[in-house]
Amino acid sequence: MPFQIREKEMYIKFVLLAITMIATGIQQAKADEMELFDILSPAEIAQELMNEVDDTSFFEAIPTASKPRVYVLVDKSQQRQWVYVDGSLYDSWAVSTGTEKRKCAPSRCYRAGTPTGEWTPYAMYAKYTSRLWNARMDRAIFITGGIALHATYGENISMLGRRASGGCVRQHPDNADRLFQLVKRYGMKNTRVRIQE
Repeated sequence: MPFQIREKEMYIKFVLLAITMIATGIQQAKADEMELFDILSPAEIAQELMNEVDDTSFFEAIPTASKPRVYVLVDKSQQRQWVYVDGSLYDSWAVSTGTEKRKCAPSRCYRAGTPTGEWTPYAMYAKYTSRLWNARMDRAIFITGGIALHATYGENISMLGRRASGGCVRQHPDNADRLFQLVKRYGMKNTRVRIQE
């Protein structure tokens, strides 16, 4: 509880300082008969604020697009996933990515590859069933197209640690739930998922 009070006090101090700096800049602009665009930019104001605040740990807690709160790294060559929270390793576990081979689902055949790249999740479902495979994909976190990180069940659990999926990233149900809860807690916009070869 004391930390929350301290955090609120720091936030109030930050807001008041920002308002003061903006008001001072506008007054200065009027006094000097300058155009308002000649005052500090938002980035310059942020830098000035950083210089004024004694304890910068407050700013480290503010999520930004460049510094996600939850960062998930999936390595296809190792069939392993690492989860970081605020830059610190939370845990890692075995996964199964796409077989990279031709697979035939009931409705169509395709190359079962897991894409590489980095994404912000766009949808989450606690319970989900694949329309393509008619299979459970609970704790699904969708990152691009129909590709999701999700729980796997039955005999698929024994295949974790090797390529076995239709393109998604399969996880043990317990691990999928842990990741789902983290992303739910910190938000999809504060989460980045990177998949690499």
